[in-house]
Amino acid sequence: MAYSLYGREVFRATANGQDFTFTCYGQGTSYGFRHICTLGYNDTTVARYVKDDIIAKACYYNRTWESFKYETVLRKAINNLDVDEDTRAKLKAIVIDKTAQDEHEKCEKDVESFKALYDKTSDSFKDRIANSGIIMQNDDDVKAVKGLMMLDILMNN
Repeated sequence: MAYSLYGREVFRATANGQDFTFTCYGQGTSYGFRHICTLGYNDTTVARYVKDDIIAKACYYNRTWESFKYETVLRKAINNLDVDEDTRAKLKAIVIDKTAQDEHEKCEKDVESFKALYDKTSDSFKDRIANSGIIMQNDDDVKAVKGLMMLDILMNN
């Protein structure tokens, strides 16, 4: 059974004069989900169209603990390429290390923005949040709390 593809992201890099394009997707499975990577640009959500182009996949039952989405499958894809070690090392530095650093910097900015917004909320709001036991586990949770913070700021300023 072919599950549809979702979350397409394209990663491009040039190493030793060669241009590389990796297209990564998520795909549901009967046991969880997987990330797949193809060499070259793909613009489809139909699994059968990319089946023969897959150069790497990473399977998961629950969630991943990657520095950024598709990190593991990209590592595998780069390792599976028929290129010399110097090209492989440059691709890892460009695609993996640079993307991880960019994602880290983005997260730091998001945390600073969240803290700045939280600092503007009322003391009673901070007390309610501290005593609520709220745990933010994903982007939707963060958006919901941000919405509550903005409401508090509007109502109390």
